[in-house]
Amino acid sequence: MTAASMVEEVGAYTIKELEVDADPDMGDTRLSDVLNWISAYDLVPDEVDLAVLEDDLRSARNELAHSMMARSTTITIDSFGDYVDAVWSAINLTNYLAERLLGGVFTELDALSFTVPR
Repeated sequence: MTAASMVEEVGAYTIKELEVDADPDMGDTRLSDVLNWISAYDLVPDEVDLAVLEDDLRSARNELAHSMMARSTTITIDSFGDYVDAVWSAINLTNYLAERLLGGVFTELDALSFTVPR
């Protein structure tokens, strides 16, 4: 659930900050919308498989949320490896997007002149 939320929030914020044609509602982000936007604006590094995030991570997150209410088994030993892969993929994507944002912020900070009081 955290990995999916992380991709939703960081991805939506990245799209909003890059001022592209998409305008995400930060109060109501959806993983599939964010994945579509970052794909459309070529913000996916080569090592990230969006299909894994769209299929495995989203479905595992949904099942986990529902099972927490129903108290049933969500991730079995057979599906655990796929779930871990999806979580790592989400972390890699979020890291990539955060680096894109930081690059812009640090570039702007480098342009500022700082003085040290004596």
